[in-house]
Amino acid sequence: MNRDIRKDPVKFRVAIPAADPPDNITHVHTPVPLVRRDMP
Repeated sequence: MNRDIRKDPVKFRVAIPAADPPDNITHVHTPVPLVRRDMP
């Protein structure tokens, strides 16, 4: 059970930056507020 929980957050975190690698330069302040809004 621990393996499933650990793989879930790890894959989610890697999928965000991996899907927007070039956007990271232009959207430097976009992923910061976006993640904060998701975690109220």
